[in-house]
Amino acid sequence: VRIMEAIFQPCPLSYWVERHGELYRMKRQTAHIKVGRCFNLMEGPHGSFFEERFKAKEVIDKEALEFVTQLLPSEGSSRTMYVPFTAFMCHIPFVHKDMRVLVALADCPDANIFQIEGSRAIVSWRWAMERRMAQFRMVIAGVEVVNFMLINFITDENAPYWVPVGDD
Repeated sequence: VRIMEAIFQPCPLSYWVERHGELYRMKRQTAHIKVGRCFNLMEGPHGSFFEERFKAKEVIDKEALEFVTQLLPSEGSSRTMYVPFTAFMCHIPFVHKDMRVLVALADCPDANIFQIEGSRAIVSWRWAMERRMAQFRMVIAGVEVVNFMLINFITDENAPYWVPVGDD
């Protein structure tokens, strides 16, 4: 549990943007998140990237600005809610893609592991990657069950007289 708390730390996202030839300091404290999800997830630059450019009063590049805009959207829809936020950063690259970490989370005897934002973020990230495939596999499994039921019903020797069995 302590390891997950150490890996995922709050990370302030302060940066500079240029508008009409002047520099403006930006520090996002609110964002739209999907209802029911509780957080937004994205891969992106290390927190030190923003910190270094902020201290040097450098404008962040277009890709970094797009990262911030996608992570912390200022415009929402009927499926989002506008809330205050704290940005967290994982200090170990690609830990969310390592299946061993997911297995370790699943095997952890302490249920409080899922109270930590980092643990929930890893599970949510993996689920987002697997969701479509899992739904597809469930549909295929349902079709297989229906097929087996039909085969069983059609080939049943004790079926009622009105069910056509292979006899002539």
